[in-house]
Amino acid sequence: NGKRRGGFGNMEKIDKLLASEYINLKNPADSLVYTLSYNYDMPPKARDALNDNELKTILEWIKIEAKNK
Repeated sequence: NGKRRGGFGNMEKIDKLLASEYINLKNPADSLVYTLSYNYDMPPKARDALNDNELKTILEWIKIEAKNK
């Protein structure tokens, strides 16, 4: 679980994730979940880095959630 490595507890609970400091619904591109992934800081192993489509999906998901709030 993410709690031990990066402090990202409750990643599997969408409502808690959206209410956390890791998601910025006012400016999705500034969300910690997105910026850490974009800067290749998450996941911690380089071979597990997200590709451009996966990063785009994360950002689009946050934008959609922001519109629904």
